[in-house]
Amino acid sequence: TESFVSCVQKSAAVTVLQKSGMEILGYIEKIAAREGATISDKNASRIAELCANDLLIINNEVIKLAAYANYGEIKSEHIETLCIRTAESGVYDMIGFIEKNDTRNAIRVLSEMLDERTAPLSISATLNTAFINLYRARLARDTKRNEAALFELFDYKKGDRKVSIAYERSGRYTQAQLAEIIHILYELDFKLKSTAVDKRYVIEEGIIKVARKVSAR
Repeated sequence: TESFVSCVQKSAAVTVLQKSGMEILGYIEKIAAREGATISDKNASRIAELCANDLLIINNEVIKLAAYANYGEIKSEHIETLCIRTAESGVYDMIGFIEKNDTRNAIRVLSEMLDERTAPLSISATLNTAFINLYRARLARDTKRNEAALFELFDYKKGDRKVSIAYERSGRYTQAQLAEIIHILYELDFKLKSTAVDKRYVIEEGIIKVARKVSAR
């Protein structure tokens, strides 16, 4: 049977998961302080983003980063060098670089994710979801609907930050462009599931195709 302490720790973790973004930053800073390190709000926010607010991952990463920083200040370069990326955070980093026409760094992020053993199919699926969200947001914009309408139309979970990100970014694309990108990602998913070709090559090729389509806007 589980110990009382173990049960309390699990209960605390669930409570933190339900807290706001600012409270999660406080949680990160508290772990850092417990380990004898310090961290700025900006860098704590980056850890939360990379770990997709997963408390177990955050706890492990902050402990690791505190040691790497020699129990001093956890800096941005420490985080970018050492912190694990979830598929979701890595994909949004890639999209950010693609939108800046920076394919080189998009591929770098992809390579880091693959080196961390993130499954290519997981990356592909997360990319597809992100661009479907963008397409839906673009539809809402084009029919004069606001962000709140997205939650009602597509039954998103209330407060889902991904919906807000999609609405903010959707103005950078056209409907036709997003439809073509989703088709590219459909083909990527099919190739990953059906071909014997090296998966790294297949997904890199897919990202480059997406980047070219985005740069054509």
